[in-house]
Order: sequence, then structure tokens, then C-alpha cells
Amino acid sequence: MLRLTWLSTVLALAFLIISCAAPIEKEVENRGRTKADEGVQRSAPAMVGSQTVANGRAADGSGAGGVQTASPPAPSLSQNPVPPVVDWAFTRARQHPEMLLQNLIGSAKSTIEAPVSRINKPEIVKTLTEAKKRGAVVRVLCDRQEIRSKAEAEALKTLKRAGIPVKQNRHKGSMNLKTVIVDGSAVATGLDFSERAVAVDDDVLLVVRDPIMAQAWKRQFDEMWEDRDNYEDVK
Repeated sequence: MLRLTWLSTVLALAFLIISCAAPIEKEVENRGRTKADEGVQRSAPAMVGSQTVANGRAADGSGAGGVQTASPPAPSLSQNPVPPVVDWAFTRARQHPEMLLQNLIGSAKSTIEAPVSRINKPEIVKTLTEAKKRGAVVRVLCDRQEIRSKAEAEALKTLKRAGIPVKQNRHKGSMNLKTVIVDGSAVATGLDFSERAVAVDDDVLLVVRDPIMAQAWKRQFDEMWEDRDNYEDVK
């Protein structure tokens, strides 16, 4: 009888210990999960609207809450799955860059943007007016200092008579671009539209046929064209 009582006491104590230990173990387990979850939340990117934000900055450069904190990166040719087609021509090598330029302008079907510091070569002026007659929208932006010569003035009169709008810079410094953008798909750069550039100077024309590049350059031209503080119509 005594042995039975002693055995009952041991079993009762064991049951009591097990009953008390289970809630403690569960609480420890829950706390461990909470800490682990907190760690995951701290390391994982948070979502703000539709943007993924890591360390308070979105993938597009904006901060948390959609506040822009950095300028977007410049477009890259590597974004285009189709490799660009590149041509070039040096004046000193007698590769006739003016012909390459005239062929590009002559291929225009819809738009031509020409921010170019000097323009007085008759053949190039004629190619621009012919593009206008075909229905292309042609815009020319020149440097105010360079267009003061007699040859430049005559070229600009020809363009304006053909209905081509011409603007000049009014800001400090030069409008020193030498570029043509055709149909938002190709750009040419490096060569003035002048007799000197073709016949005297060491110069090169680079033509890149790439829509991503051309459209980015066209957007920049559009911003300049609409900037009334820094550019104005040639009277």
C-alpha cells in the first residue's frame, strides 16, 4: 500500500512537470519565430505603391513614398535587342562626309531635327528644303554668333522661304551642337553644314542608326526647341 502511494506521488509530480514545461517551450518557440520574422522583414525589400524599394530607394531612383531623389540614368544602346548600324566618314581621308549626310537627310520620311552651329553649304540646304517639300517636318537650331555672316544669312533665308522654322540660342555660350536626327531612328553628328568643315577642316561625320539613341536625342532637341528663355526665332 505504501509502495503504491509512493508510485502515485511520483507519477503526479511527473505529470505536473510536463504540464508546466509545454507552455514554456511553446512561448520560447514563438519568441524565436518572432525574432526570425523581424530579421526577414528588415532584410527584405519593402513595397511602396508599385515600386520595389531597398534601403529607402526605389529601383528608378526615387526615395520612399515616391519622392524623386536622383535623375534617371541616360539610355543605353545595350537596351536595344537589335545592334545599331554605324557609319562614319573623315574629311581628310576624302570619304566625303557631306555625301553621307545628304543621303541621310534625303532618306527622311517624317521628321528632321538639326541643331547645328553653322549652316551655309548650298547642297545641304537644298537637301533640307527638298525634305520639306516631300512633307517632312524640318526644324533647324543655330548659333547666334555663327549665323551673322553673309553666307549663313542667305542659307537661313532659303530655309525660311521653304517654310522651315529656324531658331537661335539666346543664352551665354555657344550652341555648339553639330547634329541631325532623322525620323526618330537615326542620328548624325560631328560635322557642320559649312563649306569650311568639308573643304578645309579635319572633321568626321558619325551616323548611328538606332531608335533608342535617336529618340533620346530627339527628346533633348524638343526640350531645347520649347525653351523660350534660352532660344528664340531667327527674325
